[in-house]
Amino acid sequence: MPRLYDQVPTRQYQALQAKLLSSGSFGSDAEVFIAVQVGSIFVGIAVIVAGVLLTKGIITICVMVIGAGLAVYPYNLVAKRSAARARAVAYDLPEFAELLQMPLTMGQGIMPALRFTSERLNGPVAEEVRNLEALLNSGSADEAEAFTFAGARLGTPEARSFFAALL
Repeated sequence: MPRLYDQVPTRQYQALQAKLLSSGSFGSDAEVFIAVQVGSIFVGIAVIVAGVLLTKGIITICVMVIGAGLAVYPYNLVAKRSAARARAVAYDLPEFAELLQMPLTMGQGIMPALRFTSERLNGPVAEEVRNLEALLNSGSADEAEAFTFAGARLGTPEARSFFAALL
């Protein structure tokens, strides 16, 4: 892990962290994901080697495919969950922004308007706004960190821009 800590600022690591954060898989922790992925690769390779050594014919090919599937399963899980969340955010964000305009034009502040809107809608954007409010109320993050984190957890460039504009 010390070598990994030296590589933390790389684009690949940041992309992995963003994908994990938006998918909610593996506790959104890159170290946990990397450990599971490495273990999965070892198990996949072991299955492939066992298949090659112990089977013959079409069964060997089937066992090799199963081993390859085991090796890539954790990343596939994260990618699918991240893509599904991105689709849900892309669907919910315009409706949330449109409803948010109503209390803002009535003169409410940003936080009361966000609270009003998140109470009336369901979905990943409203849920993340409720998380944002809980984070701010607990005092564990300042406003800039909380808004940035909310946009990052939603995982789309549009969501990051939306929360940056609100900040």
